[in-house]
Amino acid sequence: MDNFFVDSHTHLDMPDFNKDREEVIKRALSSNINYFLNVGYDYRSSINSNNLTKKYNYFFGAVGFHPHDAKSFKNEYLFEFERIIKNNKKIVAVGEIGLDYYRNLSPKETQIEVFKKQIEFAIEMSMPIIIH
Repeated sequence: MDNFFVDSHTHLDMPDFNKDREEVIKRALSSNINYFLNVGYDYRSSINSNNLTKKYNYFFGAVGFHPHDAKSFKNEYLFEFERIIKNNKKIVAVGEIGLDYYRNLSPKETQIEVFKKQIEFAIEMSMPIIIH
């Protein structure tokens, strides 16, 4: 049996990879990484994760707001995430969500509120959660 690996937490949509994304993916595939789970951390990255799943057969995605980005969360984003989940079977989780008080890039109260909303959303959508 061949080795089978999944990189279960990537952010290959990030601008850092714009110049060499294809090469990074090729290197991973040649190293027996068979699948990738690209994890959203804000609205744009969640949309990008969805797009990667459409471009590559071996990509799966997650949608969500990282605690650092909780301050930019809007309730209407959950409607878009719901649409994405219902229309793309390769979106397999809600994440990356959670709490992170180390850097305090979003206020604690905002992080808690957004975390709770995303947990409720994941339950409603019957989706697993990727915790930060």
